[in-house]
Amino acid sequence: MKRTFLTRITGFSLIATALAGCVWANIYVVKRGDQLSSIAGKYIPGPVWGEKGSLSQVLKMNPQFAKNPDLIYPNQTIVLPDGSSNEIKLSEINPPGSRAPAEADTEEWPKPAPAQIEITPTYLFSTLHLQDKATAVTASLATQVSANIGLRYFQNWTDSARSFERFSLGVLSIEPPQTDSSSVVSSTKIMSTIGAGGSFQLSERINLEFSVNYESELFTRGITTQSVTVDSVMVPDFAMKVSYDIYQGHPFSLGLSAEGIGLLPASEDSYRVNAGYAVGGDLYLKQKFQSGKEFLIDVGFQSRVQNTSLVTQTENELLFGIHFSLPCGN
Repeated sequence: MKRTFLTRITGFSLIATALAGCVWANIYVVKRGDQLSSIAGKYIPGPVWGEKGSLSQVLKMNPQFAKNPDLIYPNQTIVLPDGSSNEIKLSEINPPGSRAPAEADTEEWPKPAPAQIEITPTYLFSTLHLQDKATAVTASLATQVSANIGLRYFQNWTDSARSFERFSLGVLSIEPPQTDSSSVVSSTKIMSTIGAGGSFQLSERINLEFSVNYESELFTRGITTQSVTVDSVMVPDFAMKVSYDIYQGHPFSLGLSAEGIGLLPASEDSYRVNAGYAVGGDLYLKQKFQSGKEFLIDVGFQSRVQNTSLVTQTENELLFGIHFSLPCGN
């Protein structure tokens, strides 16, 4: 009798221990554009931040995300504590990171297409500040028309890494100097760019892009009191660009980017182009569609310093661009 009583007590203790360790929970399936903080704030009552905040609760129940809470992907599952919003269907707990229930798949955005084509018409306003090295004569020029259209073909290798090839073609026309009576010789130029590079999504908000290019840059052969001779030279360069989404909504994102370019030496018939550099940045508004299409508007600037054996020059640009990205491939 005593043994039976002790056996029952032990059995009840084991059941109680098991129940204490069993946590009823809701399962949330990550959707494109989600962040852990926004999920926690939406479905768990109370403040998001702090030791007792909803985000802290989510990370305790999902320790696999603690190292980098911003790095989550569509179709991952997140365990939320019991008592969270009824908008989440109560279901059997799946191991974190496993596939979501089949009925939730219909709500997910499709995976990126194997490839994308990006078309980018851009309008630029450029100014050049020049000084002839031999005569010390100076001049300032500005573009009357400067527009181009670019094409990039992206190959998606993983969800966060892709390569691209690019080509652009444009026309540029220079106004005569406003400060004196000198004229501009060969004032209209056709500008082009070819290049290739890669793009890496480092986190949900940060993207890193690099490229090597061979592109037309604007120069002058020489400056006199009567004329300024404008020229364009194909210059090799390498570039790196970092983009950061300041705000991520659904389906809009707002962000900033910064770019640095190393300009390599080149040569023309009567002069040499020295190595130089360019820096720039822009503000962009991006919209993603469930079909995989993307639309982006950006406004930015770029400053280029690259002298020649004849002229010291600085070029400043203001730009406005529209980017259309279309998925392609099976």
